[in-house]
Amino acid sequence: MPIILYILICFLVGWLGRNLKFGFLFWFVFSLVLTPLVTSLILLFVKTSAAAPQ
Repeated sequence: MPIILYILICFLVGWLGRNLKFGFLFWFVFSLVLTPLVTSLILLFVKTSAAAPQ
């Protein structure tokens, strides 16, 4: 059961990164390799820097 929950959380992280440069699959696999928590923090910084006005 914990493995299924872990994969679902990784899926959610991948879904959050679906509209970024690398897309869903990259962020999903990245969260599987690292952890969903670390990857979601990275996504947070990537999204905020992409949304910053230049």
